[in-house]
Amino acid sequence: DSDDFITREEICEVISKTLGYGKLADTDAFKNPFNDVLDTDDGFGYMAIANALDIVTMGEDGGFYPDREITNAEAAKIIFGIEAFKEK
Repeated sequence: DSDDFITREEICEVISKTLGYGKLADTDAFKNPFNDVLDTDDGFGYMAIANALDIVTMGEDGGFYPDREITNAEAAKIIFGIEAFKEK
């Protein structure tokens, strides 16, 4: 449905898998920088990858807000970030 939204957590999984980091998300390779996500949460690895790549980042307050829908501005940043990463 074109009216469906995607959350910040969901887009992080898409990004991680698209860039070939899907398996890395299931490891203990990341320190948890977020104050609103547990490192035991299902999507933690994906969020850590997107944050580390500076594609979807946490707020200045340390929150990642995984359940918040992405905004148009965030979607544009994500597209730009993926393209920039692919060019490296």
